[in-house]
Amino acid sequence: AEGFLRDVLRRDTIVGANFAYDAAVIVRRHPGLIPDVFDAYNAGRILDVQIAQRLIDIAMGRLGGYRDVRGFSVRYFYNLAELHERWGFGALEKPAVRMEYGPLVSERLADWPEHAVRYAKDDAVATLKVWQAQQQHAELLGNLAAQCRAAFGLQLMSVVGMRTDAARADGYIVEVKAEIERARLALVEAGLVRK
Repeated sequence: AEGFLRDVLRRDTIVGANFAYDAAVIVRRHPGLIPDVFDAYNAGRILDVQIAQRLIDIAMGRLGGYRDVRGFSVRYFYNLAELHERWGFGALEKPAVRMEYGPLVSERLADWPEHAVRYAKDDAVATLKVWQAQQQHAELLGNLAAQCRAAFGLQLMSVVGMRTDAARADGYIVEVKAEIERARLALVEAGLVRK
């Protein structure tokens, strides 16, 4: 899988649903792909239908839902099944098999049970259908790639936490304090702040 993923990350645009999670799994499982995942995000080649839908809803003033003309609350959810249904493609079955992939990791795809293969394919097809439907509002997506890149950063922080380099952090503190002092002196010189 690592070679295939490397080729896809270097060449293709990937559209997923909650792909930041998938990308975190990829870099955990295949650390050699870390530069490729970051390069794909930085090149704007990783996009996400769930983030896209939120941007569309924000632009339309309907993030999370809206009140209809009768005053009833209509709630929006952003998982793939909800988006699939919301765009008029019908209910997307989410069988229990989605929680059973762990033991299949070491198995060849040809040896997977049919229902596991079908679920994975159905998810991919559903994602594509939602993405294609969302393109009628492409002008509302703004910089979707930047939002997806930010989602990946947040995903990594949620599973790993933030790590800092003590020496760089200390250097940054020195720089910020010097900048504050320069600004203070400039404000004093301008007569906006007393000595």
